[in-house]
Amino acid sequence: MDGIEQWYAVVNRCDRCCTIAISAACLIVWLWPFLRDGRAALRTGAVYAGTLLFLLFIPYSVSGAYLLGSLAAFAAVGLGERQYTGQKLFAVAVHYCLKTQASRVVTDVAFIVLVVQGAVHDWGQRHDLALLVTERQWFRAFVMERVLEAALFAGLLYGGVRLMQRLYGRRRERIGAFELALLAAPLVLCIAVQGGARYVDAYREEPWMTVLDGYDKYDWYEVYHIGLTFLGCAVLFLSVYLFRRWRDGQQEERQRELLGRQMTDMQSHIAQVERLYRDMRGLRHDMGNHLTTLRELYDKGEYEAAAQYAEKLGGQIRETTGEVASGNPVTDVILSDRKREMEEKGIVFDCDFHYPQGGNIDAFDLSIILHNALANAIEARPARVSLVSRLVRNLFIIEAANDYDGELVTEAAGGLPVSTKEGEGHGFGLPGIRRVARRYLGDLEVGKERYGGRECFVLRVMLQLPEKDAAERERAVHNR
Repeated sequence: MDGIEQWYAVVNRCDRCCTIAISAACLIVWLWPFLRDGRAALRTGAVYAGTLLFLLFIPYSVSGAYLLGSLAAFAAVGLGERQYTGQKLFAVAVHYCLKTQASRVVTDVAFIVLVVQGAVHDWGQRHDLALLVTERQWFRAFVMERVLEAALFAGLLYGGVRLMQRLYGRRRERIGAFELALLAAPLVLCIAVQGGARYVDAYREEPWMTVLDGYDKYDWYEVYHIGLTFLGCAVLFLSVYLFRRWRDGQQEERQRELLGRQMTDMQSHIAQVERLYRDMRGLRHDMGNHLTTLRELYDKGEYEAAAQYAEKLGGQIRETTGEVASGNPVTDVILSDRKREMEEKGIVFDCDFHYPQGGNIDAFDLSIILHNALANAIEARPARVSLVSRLVRNLFIIEAANDYDGELVTEAAGGLPVSTKEGEGHGFGLPGIRRVARRYLGDLEVGKERYGGRECFVLRVMLQLPEKDAAERERAVHNR
């Protein structure tokens, strides 16, 4: 191999390394929103690039190197974080499909340019060019061609990735087997078109290929293939767009279902509050008669009968006023219902919640927070649940804690736990609490910590009250 041929080999090797680097960078950009930690995307890109570079520099050729690189990337991202496996498989497959399509388009465009320039004749037989009179000029043109091809490849792949992010979204979500099959269908179509085109390209100089009408006379194969490639990509983008619209519609339906369920619960609570109000009015109306009866029993010296009557009257009062006294009839009903539910399931409920008197917090908003917080705590099946509220100047803080000894995995974007519950109506409780908290310029935080001497999952909700009268409200809470 003489000197100029060695330089051709060097340029070809650099071109392949540049292609690998561009593919790895686009893979990192594509995977970044779907991973909890951005460093996981960097590690996955490094594994992908390292695998391809290893296959490039080993002394023998390996077919399907980019497929092996994609499999290595999926293994790396799956071992690093085991949530949302279906989404990660889809993401890696999309990157592989876009990479192969972009590479083929670049190859076809380069071939068409050479045909237009007259550098190729009779399907690949190179002739000396009159315009390139020296070997050095030919080498410079070769280098420029590789640079332009790399730029075109980077533009196509990066543009495809960003368009896919725009259509699919930048969110972490669970993809089931049925949904993965729907998304895989256009990917298989694109890969099949690519494989068929390579098969035809490999055998197009065989004599039996001349049976294709005009195939041996016209150089339209690359144009046809570019059209098929863009058609396959269009089908892929359209299917992803339709999938996102369908998935968003499902989530909106689930949110409406959850809101309807909450409204039903609130109607039940309101009905119970009305019943409580009627019972209290009746008790207040009969209180004079009860006091008269007790006075007559004591005057007659029937102390035992008076004690039994007083005990019965006290039970009636406790039943009427409810088991929890938080300072608001709506929250009283919610907490009383949840307490009875926990007692039925053998859960100890420690409640020290007090409604902020004089504040501007709607009881309906507090009912959403308490309902979702306690529902999540009960679903964990703990031995004990604690609910505490406190007022620190103009900040009203609600803490709900339940026993938890597992590993808590949270989202990087919102800080909320990754939902592992399947089925309809799950995954919206904490976002619903956050929406209410932000309505009062507050927020929520979750974490696993030592709470009350035990390992607990702790939910804290912070709500801001107006600065005025904050001291009076805080004194009222302490006085209670």
